[in-house]
Parts: sequence; structure tokens; C-alpha cells
Amino acid sequence: QQQRQPQSPPPQQEEPGSAATSAAAPDAPPPACTYRPIGRIASCYVERRGTPRQGLLAPAARAHLKLLRNAAVQPEPALEGLAGFSHVWLLYDFHENTNAAKLGGQQVRAKVHPPGMAGAKTGLYSTRTPHRPNPIGLTCARLVEVRGDTLVLGGADLVDGTPVLD
Repeated sequence: QQQRQPQSPPPQQEEPGSAATSAAAPDAPPPACTYRPIGRIASCYVERRGTPRQGLLAPAARAHLKLLRNAAVQPEPALEGLAGFSHVWLLYDFHENTNAAKLGGQQVRAKVHPPGMAGAKTGLYSTRTPHRPNPIGLTCARLVEVRGDTLVLGGADLVDGTPVLD
């Protein structure tokens, strides 16, 4: 009788970005991410300076988020049911972030001097600094009203023209 050798499983193809693929080229940059804005903010804050660091500091400030018709989703059906909520989370692009242009491919500073810390430095991930490796922000705003394809927001801490990603 001939003995049969156990077969080894066929080699598996690695997914891009998996540990095995990353280990092969540790210095290779990951593929770029691309996002299309779903709308833009119309705000009373026309400049970065003077915009509150947190929306709670200016609860009476109003902003409007008009969803774009050429975005990946139809605005009115996508907003259906949202009026029953008190607040919305907005992911946005720090479109007026200046450090990306200044750095020219260099690393972002790991420590920053946030206001209210008497000049002390702390890690950027423990702060709300806009100077981040990826200029993406997150804010919570009070939902005042849904008007067709537009959200009326209260206490939004966003500069006029800010692209909203989600």
C-alpha cells in the first residue's frame, strides 16, 4: 500500500494593506484615499480666526449645510428621518489648513501647544488641532431644522465654505 502525503493548503493571496503585504514593503505608502464632499457649509464665520474651537461656545450661531445634487446620494431621501434627532455629527475637510502646504511632504509635528495650557505641549491626538496628518475634522452640531436638501444647524464651529464629507 502506498501512503499518501498530506497536502499543504494552496498559498493564499494577500489583500492589499494586509500584515503580510505591509511587512514586505514597510516604507511603501498606502494607497491614497479620495473622498467627494456631500455638501458645503454656509456659515457666519468667514475666516479661521474668530471661529470658535467648539460649537458649544457659540450656541446661537447658525450654519446651513446644503447637500450637493451631484454627490453619491440623492439629498432628500438621504435626509428622511433625520428631523427626529437633536444633533448631527459632521465629518469635514480642514480646507483652510495651512500646515499641509508648509510641510511639503514632511511629517506633521507630533506635539502642539493648545490654548489654555499655558504653553505646555501635548500630543496632537489629544487635541482638536487642525494640523493633523490627515486634515479631517469631526464636529457635533445641533440640528435646528431640515429644509428639503438643507440642514439648518446651531452651534456649528465650521468656517464658511467647509466641505462636509459625511
